[in-house]
Amino acid sequence: MAKQVIAYCGLDCADCAAYKATKANDNTVRKQIADEWNAKYGWSLKVKDVNCDGCLPVKGGRLLNYCATCEARKCARDKDVKNCAYCAAYACTKLTSMPWFEPKSKPRLDKIRENLKK
Repeated sequence: MAKQVIAYCGLDCADCAAYKATKANDNTVRKQIADEWNAKYGWSLKVKDVNCDGCLPVKGGRLLNYCATCEARKCARDKDVKNCAYCAAYACTKLTSMPWFEPKSKPRLDKIRENLKK
């Protein structure tokens, strides 16, 4: 199993199709992702837009357009928290109202938050 890269929102970037396509530098997969996400979310991604090194601070890192403007990401960075589970306001609407909030993200963040209490 690949090492997890937990984004601010709880998404495991290492399990994200855009992250994997970027790491593999695979334009065929980038096109498939752009087509799928454009249809699903009403976005207008181009193949060149599907580049993401994860939303956590990476020197020279690339972000998917949505991640670059994500309110939950901006908030977590402003508060200087590792991810949203570390925030006193967890789980706020900036996080839970994300249109694509990945189903495994909330349980992942809940588990992190629970472990913080131990």
